[in-house]
Amino acid sequence: SLRALHQQMSRVTRFQSQRAFGYSFSPGYEPLRRQVAIRMRDAGAVVDPEHIVITNGCVDALHLCLRAVAQPGDLIATEAPSYYGLLQLCDVLGLKVIEIPTDPETGLSLEVLSDALARWPIKALVVTARAGNPMGASMPELRQRQLVSLAEEHGLQIIEDDIYGELMFEPGSSRALKAFDRTI
Repeated sequence: SLRALHQQMSRVTRFQSQRAFGYSFSPGYEPLRRQVAIRMRDAGAVVDPEHIVITNGCVDALHLCLRAVAQPGDLIATEAPSYYGLLQLCDVLGLKVIEIPTDPETGLSLEVLSDALARWPIKALVVTARAGNPMGASMPELRQRQLVSLAEEHGLQIIEDDIYGELMFEPGSSRALKAFDRTI
């Protein structure tokens, strides 16, 4: 409720104002990274808090991930339709984008992605496998497993944008793609 939120905000500002309003350097506030790791476990992914970096939001996280795996002029893939902010970010970074069709029930077309990977040197895929934006598509678990296998087969880096994963109608009903990744 709104009242509970106000109470928690009041508590933080009263007792933790230095931490709440001060700057934190990378990788971020350690207790927060532990809590994110716990939330990831709820999504089926076991992640060490040491491997978590707190950012200033989703676009900042996408920016860091794209810069880590791609250089200006590289080709990346994303869902179509896609979050417009991602397309703007790719433009700023000088990345070329190939859009892969998305079905509202099954998510990203693995068949089209597989064909694209056979034709072009795609460096990374940015995908929202759970509660995608703007269609709301959630990829079934079998297709998630197939996507991770396809990426491993082609050396494709997956950048999973799971911003809405916890907003599913049935919490715990689906897992993040990271749950099927055994590489790290």
